[in-house]
Amino acid sequence: MAITAQTVGQILVGAVMFVGPIPLTIWLLKKKGYRATWAWLAAIPIVGWGVVCTTMLLPNRQPSADAPKPRGAAEIPREFVAVMMMILGAVWGQRVAGDGWPSHSNLSTSGIVGAACGLVIGILMSRDSRQVRERREEAMRAVDGGALTAASAVSLPVGSRDVMGLALVALPMAAGLVGILTRLFHWPGAVAVWAADVAILGTSAIAYFDLRDLLLRSPPNRDQDTSISIDPGMTTLSLVGMWGLCYPLYFAIRRRLGATNYVLPGLLATAILLGPPLVSRWLGGSASTESASGTTESTERPR
Repeated sequence: MAITAQTVGQILVGAVMFVGPIPLTIWLLKKKGYRATWAWLAAIPIVGWGVVCTTMLLPNRQPSADAPKPRGAAEIPREFVAVMMMILGAVWGQRVAGDGWPSHSNLSTSGIVGAACGLVIGILMSRDSRQVRERREEAMRAVDGGALTAASAVSLPVGSRDVMGLALVALPMAAGLVGILTRLFHWPGAVAVWAADVAILGTSAIAYFDLRDLLLRSPPNRDQDTSISIDPGMTTLSLVGMWGLCYPLYFAIRRRLGATNYVLPGLLATAILLGPPLVSRWLGGSASTESASGTTESTERPR
């Protein structure tokens, strides 16, 4: 049996999809200062990349001053976000254009444009996230040195305005309602797909600026502050990569930073956007299975 280039490509894609999450999860956990005990979850098919994206949301462990730094812990290279955004940009570019998954033999112009856009966005996010972290550290040192109080280190109380939080909840709800109306009034299916894509990418972009704003406005607290190690770029990357899992988890991060508690509305928005398509697909699959079985019986029934 001759091994063709297509077979080799399929093997490589399978390795990336099912094997790749394991070493990547181990690497991320060690860089963030955690033990790699739970990295084995990444070996579960389909669940693996969800574990990777969830790991991206974890803050770096902040040991106390007298505690040794966890072995292997270090700052995640800025190139990681840029490269991952480039890959996700190619995937989203081909998805929006309807060209399927990108591969060595199926990389369209839309995939290339998406990869280029993702790379540029990833580089910009990495640089800006580092600046946010440096400003947060400066505020922390000022509070420790007595030059500022925790309250005066921020320009505006966190709870005074939360337009971004409302937008994060409203956008998926609106897209979910568009999907429901599409099914009720038999509009073109592309309408619901485009609405969902806009909601996912839109909330991922809003989450970046929302988290950036919260980090710069929430009062620093050396004793119980893990926000200094939360990276807006990594957070956005996790939402783009696994929105259905990381979007509701993001509201828990917002709550820890003192923002309005939108955890339950976030879960409701997730259900409104993703619930109807999943139920429709499940019912459609069941109906097609019953139809196929009925057709088989009718063909096998003797005349």
